[in-house]
Amino acid sequence: MIFVELVYNLSLLIALSVVSGFLYKRFPRTTLTGLIVQGFLFGSVAIVGMAHPVVFSEGLIFDGRSVVISLAALFFGPLSGVMAGLTAIIFRIIQGGPGIVPGILVVISSVIIGTIFYYQKKKKNEEITVRRLLYFGLAVHIAMLIMMFSLPFTTAISVILKVGAAVIISYPLATVLIGKILWDQEVNFRNIETIKAGEIKYRLFYENSMDAILLTDTEGKILSANQAACNLFGYSENELIRLGRPGVMDMTDPHAIAVLSERALKGKVRGELIFIRKDGTHFPVEISSAIFKNQEGLARTNMVIRDITEHKIAEDSLRASENKYRNLIDNMNEGIFISDENGTILFANNALAHIHGYDSYDKLLNKNFAEFIEPSARKKTMKNFEREIQSGESMNEVEVPIISADGSKVFLLVRPSIISYGLQLTCMSGIVRDITERKRAEDALHESESKYRTLVTQSPDGIYIVDLSDNFISVNKSMCDNLKYTEAEFLSMNIWDIVPRRYLPYHKNTIEAIINGESKKEVAEFEVKGKDGIVHFIEVLSAPYYKNKEIVGLQGIAREITERKRAEVELIAAKESAEQSDKLKSEFLAQMSHEIRTPLNAIVGNVDYLNESFGKKMDSHVRDCFDDIGTASKRIIRTVGLILNISELQTGSYKAHFVMVDLNIEILNQLYQEHKLSAKIKGLELIYKCEINETKVVADEYSITQIFTNLIGNAIKYTKTGKVEILLEKNRTGNIIVEIKDTGIGISKEFLTKIFDTFVQEEQGYTRSYEGNGLGLALVKNYCKINNALIEVESEKNKGSTFRIIFDKTIAEVKTE
Repeated sequence: MIFVELVYNLSLLIALSVVSGFLYKRFPRTTLTGLIVQGFLFGSVAIVGMAHPVVFSEGLIFDGRSVVISLAALFFGPLSGVMAGLTAIIFRIIQGGPGIVPGILVVISSVIIGTIFYYQKKKKNEEITVRRLLYFGLAVHIAMLIMMFSLPFTTAISVILKVGAAVIISYPLATVLIGKILWDQEVNFRNIETIKAGEIKYRLFYENSMDAILLTDTEGKILSANQAACNLFGYSENELIRLGRPGVMDMTDPHAIAVLSERALKGKVRGELIFIRKDGTHFPVEISSAIFKNQEGLARTNMVIRDITEHKIAEDSLRASENKYRNLIDNMNEGIFISDENGTILFANNALAHIHGYDSYDKLLNKNFAEFIEPSARKKTMKNFEREIQSGESMNEVEVPIISADGSKVFLLVRPSIISYGLQLTCMSGIVRDITERKRAEDALHESESKYRTLVTQSPDGIYIVDLSDNFISVNKSMCDNLKYTEAEFLSMNIWDIVPRRYLPYHKNTIEAIINGESKKEVAEFEVKGKDGIVHFIEVLSAPYYKNKEIVGLQGIAREITERKRAEVELIAAKESAEQSDKLKSEFLAQMSHEIRTPLNAIVGNVDYLNESFGKKMDSHVRDCFDDIGTASKRIIRTVGLILNISELQTGSYKAHFVMVDLNIEILNQLYQEHKLSAKIKGLELIYKCEINETKVVADEYSITQIFTNLIGNAIKYTKTGKVEILLEKNRTGNIIVEIKDTGIGISKEFLTKIFDTFVQEEQGYTRSYEGNGLGLALVKNYCKINNALIEVESEKNKGSTFRIIFDKTIAEVKTE
């Protein structure tokens, strides 16, 4: 009975595949609508099958839902599979009966297995074969039989014995049949889409090509011409079609017949011909043409035509300057030659003559280069040349031994190339280099091999080779002496007999990297234990060890660094001590600066009070004294403030508070207003420009303000005449930047690398032109780091400076999240 029911379900499935293909055209699977429609279709067919099942017992039924739902997931993905599965589950629940649980589990397992195979197909992008569909169907229906064990055990065994064979045989075959139909539909739809895309690409290329393109038949009748062809010849497309190829090609051109013959022989051709415009002018073109068959199987040709009039004019100009280039060639160090296909030398420069031992190139002309080749190598060399010439392809560099005019043997490195036109070989050219000295050096290198072997033996460093299993296969004398083992003992040992196994993961990674070509050599430090039990520190340089061009192990040089390691430990201790001393110094400076600042604030306040109270009663001399006291006090307070700020940064006590800051309104515009008076007093033009709307950044407001206060103050301070410009804008990557430009004294190229160091100024000593303590730019640099900003400086002595602050928008946004 189940086989009869399967035939019924198969007819439903075949109808399903037809309807699925129809819907695929209307609703592609690349769209959400298409996936939903397919899921609904497959779910509906599953319901129809469940409505006409094979009834095993009351409420226990068999139908084709596993085939339908698994194929929906396999071909259309999890969304369609889940939709079809949910539809089937809902209908199965409505049907009721004791088979609800295994029925639902079968649907779920079918969706899961179909989804797994769907993603495997998608990942590997492979064709779905009959064998793969059979495996898929077996997996789905083995799972289906397993789900029967959700019934009472005796019932499950009874069901499996009765229908198991039919399910395992019939249902996978049904899966294969319907799956193959669906796969063929999918492949056909893909091919149709590919053809459509290719047609669109071709049409776009054809219509928009800057080169003229003619489509003709093999007899020369023009079938189509693009706009570039119409522009080139001065005809409309219809006029070109009426004229045909003979109407625009100069058939008296001697190359025309040869080019057309070559195309007929090879199916494609490239060459130069003469064509005719509508106004009767003849002009040279470069053509590329090929023969192909259209969809009806008719032979057609395409011809891509490019006007090379300008190119020909350039060629004529090049010929006119041949004497100049001949002089250049004659003065080259490398030899140059041109010969015909038989090897007769047609052209040679003086360098080639000198290589052969002659004083002039004309002594080589009309001679065959085979005459100069050493007799023992002549036959082999000429055979290689003949083979390459017959292939029509350019040759690789070859070494050729020759006998020079004085009878000595000379080795040449020849880089030849074949120059051909159409079907006829015209000549062969080449560049020749004298490598006699190099060959002698190679011979000397081979002769010195024994010397290098001695050096390895006598090297104070240990030298070893291990195989890929870490067994020693070679060690030198120093390796044995340093670790107190004999060579025989080493060759019976493994690396891990002397190296602690905590280095094993690193060593494995190193070997894998070298084998995979990721690293050609590796330097590392290890501890090793000698035969006497003493632990040695060694520095190892490792590299791959080759045999027959394959990596078979590692070779390395082991240098004793025990004393150096001890010195490094002592150096680290000394460094830590120095860092602690530097921290104590910074803390001391912070404390002392605070003690100095407090009384100075009192002095400044009292001076301001006395000026206000007795200003009108004081004579000019006394008033100047009070002004000097005030100015000096403020200078000391600023210096102390800078010292305090530096101390905070060095001791790590400065705590940044990041908020959203408007650079235009809250920082730069206010600083511009504050500095206008000081700039005006110096006779400078202070300019502020904001060229962007988005001026907010996430930053520490205090440190950002200090950055621009220092930079604007310095620009005014070090500018005698001209202007100071503040510019707020964005760069090409979208980051906000602030530029402060001046026309001041500038900074020398030598001092640019030191400007951000503490307590450093370009002018030193009591005779310097400008006051200052060398802390301002050091603070600016540190505050930029706090705000994830980059500072750049461009300056030229006596021409001015530009400081540029670049805010990293990406990092700033991360801080706000």
